[in-house]
Amino acid sequence: MTALEVTIDTITAELGEKMAHWLAQQFGGQRIQIPDGYDKTSALARALGVNAARVLSQRFGGSVIDLPTVYEHRRREIARLRRQGMNPLAIARQLGVTERYVCDVLAEQRYRSTHVLSD
Repeated sequence: MTALEVTIDTITAELGEKMAHWLAQQFGGQRIQIPDGYDKTSALARALGVNAARVLSQRFGGSVIDLPTVYEHRRREIARLRRQGMNPLAIARQLGVTERYVCDVLAEQRYRSTHVLSD
């Protein structure tokens, strides 16, 4: 079965920021089966809680999804906060990373947006 590539933005829209971050921390980079239909005894329900499992089952039930990593989540959050006008130091403080890391991520994102990378 082919896995759906789900972005952290999709998970956040379904579960909220806090739960999406937790999910990425616990299961990021893994491929998981989402039960078709809600089952409060499923491994997913035990790991996430019944409400989050119900939401994922309604949205992705019967699918296999590749969960994004915390790394991807943090990089997207840096971009989002920068678009909102925050400076790199403020972003670093909010996310608990170094200012250098924020600057490196922003520089890489600028590079990727202006250059086509070849294999």
